[in-house]
Amino acid sequence: MVGRVGVDDWGTRYIEHLKHLNVNTDHVKITLDAQTGIAQIIVANSGENLIVITCGANDKLDEKDVVLADTVIKAADVLVLQLETPPEVAIKALELCKGISILNGAPAIANIDSKLLSMPTIFCVNELEAATFTGLPVKSESDARKAGVELLNKGCNNVIITLGRQGALLMSKTGKTIHVPSPVVAAVDTTGAGDAFIGALAYLLANRKEMSMEMCVGLACVAAADSVTRPGTQRSFPGIEVFGMS
Repeated sequence: MVGRVGVDDWGTRYIEHLKHLNVNTDHVKITLDAQTGIAQIIVANSGENLIVITCGANDKLDEKDVVLADTVIKAADVLVLQLETPPEVAIKALELCKGISILNGAPAIANIDSKLLSMPTIFCVNELEAATFTGLPVKSESDARKAGVELLNKGCNNVIITLGRQGALLMSKTGKTIHVPSPVVAAVDTTGAGDAFIGALAYLLANRKEMSMEMCVGLACVAAADSVTRPGTQRSFPGIEVFGMS
């Protein structure tokens, strides 16, 4: 992982937790100039959520941090990025990446640098994010298809639009649009479902190269659906046992 935390209890706990999960934290730096980024999450009785983010130390991540991690990035089978750090950081990482890259377009910004659309292998967003990036309403699968076409026209190579309980759309310039369904579950807390989806997708693309993209997206939907049946974010994420394979 490449990132920054502050000199505070949250930063210490994050690094310890990542190490406990066997995540290499050699490139997670501590900054004196900001507190560790935090997210305040409000969950409704329906399981839907509202999240307010304070970027904090995430905003201090810079291109030099990425260059220092160039060996790790170049060797990675899959690189996952998001927009909670400065855009130039993601662009520099994409320039170094030699494997598959997944950009999670969150939080969505209307004036996104076109390089962040055209450089990633996969551009992954939910309905609200797709609406922000395209300026189109996304309230149905049909709307999502139109937004996906617009994102492809803007330069994306492959687009995944997650649709909550309706699954996900997989679209590319070279192939047909595929609607991948999601298992039906009783949602307790939808917070982090997109993160569970992205994490599962990255794992599958890196470790199950014999699988098609459609199969990987389908299993990522399984992981995301499973995660919403329990409260919390990281603690609700399933392990690889959710895929039902060794």
